Amino acid sequence: MKELSLLTRWSLIVIICCSLLALALLLSQARGQKRDDHVPPAAGQIHWTQYESALAHKFLPEGIEGVCEWEVLGQAAQEVFVWAVCQGNSPSSGPVGMSAPAVIHLEMDGQILAVAVPRDGTLYSQDVTTLFPRELHERIFAHTLTPEIEKHLQTRLANPDTPPWAVLTGTPLP
Repeated sequence: MKELSLLTRWSLIVIICCSLLALALLLSQARGQKRDDHVPPAAGQIHWTQYESALAHKFLPEGIEGVCEWEVLGQAAQEVFVWAVCQGNSPSSGPVGMSAPAVIHLEMDGQILAVAVPRDGTLYSQDVTTLFPRELHERIFAHTLTPEIEKHLQTRLANPDTPPWAVLTGTPLP
């Protein structure tokens, strides 16, 4: 009789532990759903805004806010190679912008360290060959933006909260 009583006790303990575990799992799932509802930007959105901010800082004059679009050309180690176009509005001179290839230098944790672009004029081709891998040279020298990117840039100027074309098309960012 004592053995049956001991077996009954262990059975009750196992049932109670399983019930508590199931309750804890349900509560953690409910909390996770509530948290997801209140997180304003998605993780990917935060990432692309960092890319856009770094490109705009390099491509637009100081004090001018604007939007950027980019096409990822390739990646090597801690460098992302893009063709970017940024445009903003200057109160004194109207629309300002720049379109050029760029190298986004990343830290080991993926944070943006710096953005480098080729210099203008006669130094342009020399800088392209220095900054970019050989397999991208021909593509960079012949580059034109796709009409979709140019059109989307105009859409984003009117609606800056709209994600860039690269995000909408699912282009992965490192």
